[in-house]
Amino acid sequence: MKFLLYLLLALVVVPFQTTLLHYFSIFGVRPDLGLVAACLVGFLGGELDGLILGLLLGCFQDMLSAGDLWINVVTDGLPALALVVD
Repeated sequence: MKFLLYLLLALVVVPFQTTLLHYFSIFGVRPDLGLVAACLVGFLGGELDGLILGLLLGCFQDMLSAGDLWINVVTDGLPALALVVD
């Protein structure tokens, strides 16, 4: 059940970030909603859940962007794990 919730969250966050957040930038800086969501899930659900969601969100972002491959997987998954591990 958690996996379906995380998949739904990923399917909502990634398109929202790639389409609508361009209009909400402050001096050209936009928040990374994938990183925020992964960190929040890591705090609330545990480090493994945060890592899995961060990797899933990073993979979706990499598939939908024209940037370097695997950069979002690393920058979303590992900080979510590092923030919650003591």
